[in-house]
Amino acid sequence: MSTLTEYISNKNKLDEKVLSVFLTAGFPDKNNFTELALNILEAGADMIEIGFPFSDPLADGPIIQNSSYKALLDGIDLTATFNYVKEIRKATGKPIILMGYANPVLSFGVSRFAEQAKASGVDGVIIPDVPIEEYDSFFGNSFNGLDTILLVTPTTSDERIKLMDEKSSGFVYCVSVSGTTGVHQEKNISGIEFVKRAHNVIVK
Repeated sequence: MSTLTEYISNKNKLDEKVLSVFLTAGFPDKNNFTELALNILEAGADMIEIGFPFSDPLADGPIIQNSSYKALLDGIDLTATFNYVKEIRKATGKPIILMGYANPVLSFGVSRFAEQAKASGVDGVIIPDVPIEEYDSFFGNSFNGLDTILLVTPTTSDERIKLMDEKSSGFVYCVSVSGTTGVHQEKNISGIEFVKRAHNVIVK
């Protein structure tokens, strides 16, 4: 059982929810990012998702786009991100997830990325623009020891949700809205219904 699976399972047994907080690596201040992440975990977050910045984060709204842009201007790359993880890991046993796009990983080297992620103390990765059809060729055996978390959306068919659940480890990431991430003004009733549908498909 992976660290993520065990952590979530233990929370579920206590009838507790799991709070995951997303941070863009090095934002808003590259000099105190480690302190920020640890403060968030100490304040009650169960895990953190650290986004490694990319110049063209298509699935993200303006807030995360701007944070990535600022981080890139400050020189934050994958090496800097791994260094942050190492420092955070020294002070906490809570799960750490890396989230980002395939292009930086391909540029860095997929196997090298996986090796550095494991060495720094990462528990899982989310790379949303790797389609399920390319899952095996992209992740291969390099990611053994890391949870590879896949995303399903309101437009994902039941059959595809089942396939994503079979491939995903740690948990399945349910994106509750269609479109980019960010602030939404209206109450998302359809998103709630989608999460219920995904849950019913997965637990059958």
